[in-house]
Amino acid sequence: PKQRQRFIPRSEVTFPWLVDFWLKVRNRGVKMQAVCSLWLALAFGSTDAVDITVPVCGGFSDGGLQADGGYYNEAFGSWFAKLAWDRGVLPKPQLSSVNLSVSMSYTDTEGFPGKAISCAYKGWYEADAALVLGGGWSSLTKPMAQLGGTLGAAQLDWGGTADELSEAGVYPLLARTAVPDSALATGVAELLASEYASSRLVVFHEAGDWGKSMSSRMATDLRRMMPDVDIRLIPLSVDPGPGDEKYLRTQFRQARDLSMRHFVILSMRYTTFKVLAEDEFSYIVSDATLLIGPGDVELGLSKLNGTERMKFRGMQILDTGSEDIGDAMPVLESFWQTLTAADFPEPLRSIIPCTDPSYANCWYASMFADARGMLTDKYFAWAFDASWLLHAAAQALVDAGEDATTIKGKLLHDKILTTSAVGLSGRVGFESNGDRMLSSYKLNFIDAQGVSQVAGMYDAIAKSWNFSQAPVYADGSHDKVPDTFPVCSPGSFRNGISCTPAPAGYYVPKGSPLTAAIECAAGTYSADEGSVHCDQCERGRFQGASGATECTDCSKGTFAGDEMKTACDACMEGKYQELPGQSTCERCEQGTYMNGTGAFVCTQCPGIRTTKFNMESSVASCVCPDGYYSANPQAECLPCPDGMACALGSDLQNMYLATSSGNTGHAPFEFPKLLPGHYSTADAPLEAYRCLAQRTCPGGLPQTCAEGLGGMLCTRCSDGEFLGDFGCEKCADSQDAFSMLAVVGMFPVVILGYYILNSRNTAKASTLSCVAASFGMLAGTIQYLGFNNFLAVKWPDEFKPILA
Repeated sequence: PKQRQRFIPRSEVTFPWLVDFWLKVRNRGVKMQAVCSLWLALAFGSTDAVDITVPVCGGFSDGGLQADGGYYNEAFGSWFAKLAWDRGVLPKPQLSSVNLSVSMSYTDTEGFPGKAISCAYKGWYEADAALVLGGGWSSLTKPMAQLGGTLGAAQLDWGGTADELSEAGVYPLLARTAVPDSALATGVAELLASEYASSRLVVFHEAGDWGKSMSSRMATDLRRMMPDVDIRLIPLSVDPGPGDEKYLRTQFRQARDLSMRHFVILSMRYTTFKVLAEDEFSYIVSDATLLIGPGDVELGLSKLNGTERMKFRGMQILDTGSEDIGDAMPVLESFWQTLTAADFPEPLRSIIPCTDPSYANCWYASMFADARGMLTDKYFAWAFDASWLLHAAAQALVDAGEDATTIKGKLLHDKILTTSAVGLSGRVGFESNGDRMLSSYKLNFIDAQGVSQVAGMYDAIAKSWNFSQAPVYADGSHDKVPDTFPVCSPGSFRNGISCTPAPAGYYVPKGSPLTAAIECAAGTYSADEGSVHCDQCERGRFQGASGATECTDCSKGTFAGDEMKTACDACMEGKYQELPGQSTCERCEQGTYMNGTGAFVCTQCPGIRTTKFNMESSVASCVCPDGYYSANPQAECLPCPDGMACALGSDLQNMYLATSSGNTGHAPFEFPKLLPGHYSTADAPLEAYRCLAQRTCPGGLPQTCAEGLGGMLCTRCSDGEFLGDFGCEKCADSQDAFSMLAVVGMFPVVILGYYILNSRNTAKASTLSCVAASFGMLAGTIQYLGFNNFLAVKWPDEFKPILA
């Protein structure tokens, strides 16, 4: 009864039986309903409109209008379509005279999924809405569409482009006039492959759903078309905005050393392009590089000032293609210019004057003056198309006899999928999963004044281009930018877009396409910039650090015996070097020593001591010189005693060592030695006596005699032997008899002498005493002379016969 009253209020019906007739035939088919509706209209003059409720939930701002009002153009686009429908500006299909009235209310979800879900739930559940229009962002559309699938409620979105939204099993009642990222990403990949043969490129992409989906699909398609392509994906912030500048700079700097010339920018945020416009990133935005992006980049570029935007001249922007809608465009432009703020509902009406200075974007103040700019904005057009398709599909259901209670959910969703109409972006049709069909792309470029110009269209089905004009690139020419730089000259490297000579301390080898110079290793250097190799440090020099421009001389006491030394070696013990920059060390001369390393002078031996050899390393090596000896290694050197020889290094302690070891004349070290023909005792080893014959005393250690001899002065032979001319000889028998006879004969001589001396003739005591004394003195003299012959005294040759 309620709905029946909405068609024909019962109080106004003149013929009630006609109402009963209508109730009987209403369910018999579309044609009958249409005929009856037309007949009733003729009979009663008019019918009431079917009114459906459609809440519009969109992320029109990012954190509120004061933070960012730049996306309200989508809201304006959807309401503009309602105005054009209601006022009959464009032809619309309608079989019956029953008009459709769509009540649209607007809620800004400010980019928050929670607010988006709340808006959608209130519309579907509390207001019993036919459909929720919007979402606007993929991150908002997803939770709304999931909720709609659960409630059996339909949603038509204009802005969600994520590929995940194509999954009909997850989002069964979602349709969208926005082109999926995969379609636009595929178009960018085909542009790179077919027109620019991009085998090497960098892709900067937002880290959110849109950026990740776009970059992943584009990279996949490009690798399918060009298997050897080198793609570097560099993520930016999830949603670049104020406060992200430092991180964006860090990410952009990663491209500096890649030596790439083709860059794809997958970002729609102003902050991204604001940072890229800085002079530091001239290796990305320059006359020598190619920038490519999808149509969404215009959202960020549009907010740059004139100087900043002109830096992006030559950037190629691939967008979804739009058909020429013919005479409809000037009609809509004229209609748009007749509108005022009063034609729009809240909150749209209040922001049009743009009088609040806190608004982040005030372009609404001139929105009616620039009709073409407003109507050709992609998101404005997509929102217009969504609203127009909703009206067309709902009107078709009304024409089919459906009432407001049934025009919703799956019925309305299915009707939208089968409805095709021409909107602001051209003909709109849908795939079975709710995705918009796409058959063409449009290529724009930014000219020298920073204005976007159309270059041509790409037929995605025929895979062919139709250019209306050749694209202009950053250098002002029509020449396509290759994807690689020419190889820099030897000694230079690719520094962004230019070649830079290797600084001193670095090098770049010939024929190397390097993007940075190589640091000279330790032990090498390069003195000049632009070096193709590093020189080795010469002998006597070193360099311990890398990146050096020169080598350093070795200091005194050190040396570098090889080239390419990273440190000098200290002179070893027994050596020295008094000059810097030397390749060897000198040996300490005889008479000096060095007991440490790294010396630049040797130490002189104390006193008259000297060394046996060069390169001695201890004071213990200092010994007495030839002709001298010492009582111990620390004692003073004394002249060698007579009758002895003191060789270099003679020490009395060595004599004791040799004597105690039983060595008869040879010891490991030198000591004072008796000369041949000399003898000394063990108690007084340095007091040498001359032997009777040289052959009896061989010299050397004290108390050393020739073989078979012994005793003092080596004069004693064994019993039965006597010392002859050739050593000890055996005594003969005649010699023994003669000796006995001499002894026996001595007695008569003594007796005879006694009597002679006591005779009367010699009885005088004085004479006898004189004679006896004379004989005694003669005997003593002879004995004394004989004894002196054994002393170690060099007697004159004239004395030798007397002493002998």
